[in-house]
Amino acid sequence: MSRSHQSTPKTQQPSNPTTVPVVGLVAVQGLEAVASAAPGAEPPREELVPELRAGRQPYPLVVAGTTVIFGTALLAAAKAIGAKSIVVETVAEFAKTPPGDLLFRAAGLYLRAAETRTEPETFRRRLLVAGLYQACTGHRQRKKPAQAGRGKGAELRAKRSQLVFEVFGRRPRSLERDLVLIHLPPAVPDAVRLRRLPERDIEAVANLTLEEQLRLVGLLARGTPFAEARDEILGPTDGRHKSPRGVRQAISKSIQSVAREARGREDTIALRADEYPDARYVHGLLERWLAVPPPVESIDDLVRGVVDDVRGRADQRGAGSAATRGGRGAAGGTP
Repeated sequence: MSRSHQSTPKTQQPSNPTTVPVVGLVAVQGLEAVASAAPGAEPPREELVPELRAGRQPYPLVVAGTTVIFGTALLAAAKAIGAKSIVVETVAEFAKTPPGDLLFRAAGLYLRAAETRTEPETFRRRLLVAGLYQACTGHRQRKKPAQAGRGKGAELRAKRSQLVFEVFGRRPRSLERDLVLIHLPPAVPDAVRLRRLPERDIEAVANLTLEEQLRLVGLLARGTPFAEARDEILGPTDGRHKSPRGVRQAISKSIQSVAREARGREDTIALRADEYPDARYVHGLLERWLAVPPPVESIDDLVRGVVDDVRGRADQRGAGSAATRGGRGAAGGTP
């Protein structure tokens, strides 16, 4: 048995190892899936069986009460040889933890064991955490928020989010994004790891066919910039904004830019022949928009006005305070 499997992962407040009967020990529901998501955290059962037969237990089980939360391979090996007892470490504060939350705590133990024994680099650890998170959410008991009331449901979600952050160091929303990566061909996460594929485009690539994904990463591996590779696979994009707000902001900036550049220099500018079609189209748009009376004041204008008003009052207060202090100083008062 290698030294890398000689110790159990650090728990919250484990008791001293004790020997307990194997009968009655049950793994928390979903523990096998968690163990499968963290390869290397435990040695395989086939290695553990001869060790136990020889009277050597490489590491203790970790339990909460009689529920095993680390050591599923060790427990299986003990049962396979008909062992009557086994050494365990108990985490007392987990004894009353709900099963769904207990599985997350177990995943934290497997994560630390895998980190200690396999030392994954940063990006591989990210995929490891995503796999463990998926294993937990796939087996936890789900409750509809309506069953506990809207307020209670929000409270439960907040507690679960905090638990996930304590265990994995990341929030559920971030982990949900990473789940996309672990279901893609290995070449795609590798492209992300090597920064050939931008993070913001992961979901778009996930919607491609397998053939398109492999073509894309092949182009990226040959040094093709992502934008060119994407255009080759999907065809060039028209570069237009998708949301009405984005369209509105882009048009507003364009109008302001034309006015700023042309003001006072109108006679020095002339259109080229190929610009006339677009210019006529824009002219028609402006005529149609200008035919509508301008709004009295938009929401943006109102917000801007409030901000300016608040700033103005603050400036006035600052100026008044400065004048007061100056007057006191001139009168011989304390500044």
